[in-house]
Amino acid sequence: MNWIKTLAVGFGLTWVIAACAQDLYNGQPLANSDIQIASFGSGKIEETNEVALNGNSFKTTFFGLHGGGWIAFQRGRDVSQALQQPGALMKVALRLPVEQASGSSRPMTLSKIRIVIETTDGKLTESLHTIDKVKAANTQWYPMAIPLSAIPDLARSNGIIKRIGISGDARSTVYIGEISVATDSTPIQGYFLAVINGVQYDSRQSPRIIVASNDEILLYAFGDGGSSPLVYEWNLMSGNSAEVDASGATLRHRFPKAGEFTITLTIKDGAGRKQPATVTLKMTIT
Repeated sequence: MNWIKTLAVGFGLTWVIAACAQDLYNGQPLANSDIQIASFGSGKIEETNEVALNGNSFKTTFFGLHGGGWIAFQRGRDVSQALQQPGALMKVALRLPVEQASGSSRPMTLSKIRIVIETTDGKLTESLHTIDKVKAANTQWYPMAIPLSAIPDLARSNGIIKRIGISGDARSTVYIGEISVATDSTPIQGYFLAVINGVQYDSRQSPRIIVASNDEILLYAFGDGGSSPLVYEWNLMSGNSAEVDASGATLRHRFPKAGEFTITLTIKDGAGRKQPATVTLKMTIT
């Protein structure tokens, strides 16, 4: 059985986004804006309303990292003030291919998104961003968030965006619903589920569980940090979050000997901007 499809993963959490969020594109029709689009390489970009977050979207077909679409702003978009804020980020709402967003067990083909930014002073900078598989499997519109501090050389430009290029590391079609710049102060929080012999235990509700030695334990981590990219680290023995035995959102483990153990999950901000969250579950192994 594919347990990940049966797990309850809802958070019901709200991102804490600063009110000064600046929309670069919010689905407005091209005919009523200063935005222009153009394809590059073997890629293709076109306006559509067949799938949209607000009004319209940009249907973009990637043919590898060097084939995608440009979104250009005739009047430029000044993000120079946001560049001075340590928590500032660029948010891009993407509707990913079906195999990316359905939780399918098929291998994911698209794993990285390339963003190219050109400013009005002629400077060009690019960055590569890994798709969070857990977040992508549990949302219709994938909220890709890029800390502005992680975009090389952008701080050395005049901060006025002329155009943004987007492509991916595999042939695929995505929809771009929104692009904005904001400050995210959502705290990191989360939990994990332990599935043993078909029984599901929630770290938020089960302070201690009893498990037979050598029983397989399936661990599934779920975190929320607003738009922050999350990293999951596990300590499986001592409960010391400083010691990392494994990493990743899913894990299989067996305890070969009887004893008292504490599983500790540490959820970190991959960009290093926020305080991590720590979750524990005590286990008695018989």
